[in-house]
Amino acid sequence: MAIIKEYIINDDNTVRYVLGKYIDRPLIVFGINPSVATAEKNDNTIGIIEHIAEMRNCDGYLMFNLYPLRATKIKQDFPKDCDKKSMRIELSIHKRTYSGRRRDYRGVGFAYSR
Repeated sequence: MAIIKEYIINDDNTVRYVLGKYIDRPLIVFGINPSVATAEKNDNTIGIIEHIAEMRNCDGYLMFNLYPLRATKIKQDFPKDCDKKSMRIELSIHKRTYSGRRRDYRGVGFAYSR
């Protein structure tokens, strides 16, 4: 079976909606907001998620975030007001990913750092 890679960002790469690599049994993970990981390069959080997915007998992961803006320093980088357009896109991606697809999800996790 082929590995499915999901990587959806905006045009200037300041927003990441989804990141994932799996066959058909991903660990579903929700973070607060994305950091620097890409489809080609993991950050520390994605490295840990891959390890947990393996421990739970998943064949990969699918990472979403509660807010899609990339920010490594929340207190400095996070806007005061929510970008409603980005949130609408984020929610539509969540709906599309879950609806109409029968998958063997192995669990849902939450990831965050301080």
